[in-house]
Amino acid sequence: MTKNGLDLLNTFEDANIDSLILKDAEARISTHQFNLIWKKANHTKNLPNMGLDFGREIANAYFKGNILFGMMANAPTLGKALEIFCRYHILSEDAILPKIKIKEDLAFLSWQIVSDHFYITRQISEALLCTLSQILKSIADNNLKLLEVRFQHGSPIDIQGYEDIFQAPLSFNQQKNEIVIRKRRPLFFFGF
Repeated sequence: MTKNGLDLLNTFEDANIDSLILKDAEARISTHQFNLIWKKANHTKNLPNMGLDFGREIANAYFKGNILFGMMANAPTLGKALEIFCRYHILSEDAILPKIKIKEDLAFLSWQIVSDHFYITRQISEALLCTLSQILKSIADNNLKLLEVRFQHGSPIDIQGYEDIFQAPLSFNQQKNEIVIRKRRPLFFFGF
């Protein structure tokens, strides 16, 4: 996001974060600090699709030797890969967790807030759904077709970026931010 005009060092200073944290793979920031960083980034004028751009950056980071992605990519089914994804986040996150709901032959992939100090903005919902869709498509060797992507926020004027990333029907002003996929055997079997 720095290439689009976000001054990361200034943003960290405003959030009272030591910039050396970027060099520590095990460092964490608080939910409050994350919200401050996100708020500052949201006000950067050169980021009209900040959530989508950030989601792509996160997904690309997973593909570069991330142990979680390696475990997911080696899972025998997409369902097992999602199970690994959920377990990892239960252990490592304290603000938001992935949630999977199975109903008949459909799987609904969303996020559940578990912290009173965290809230999902338009850009955060875009980032989360973009990241998840990119990771799942990569694990499935691009053989995964999203049935629908749902957003709680209203439709932006230009949805071309959404269409390019998700390649699925988009619905706005929905009750949940979620991805809908078909549960199939054997590749997409969900063993929950």
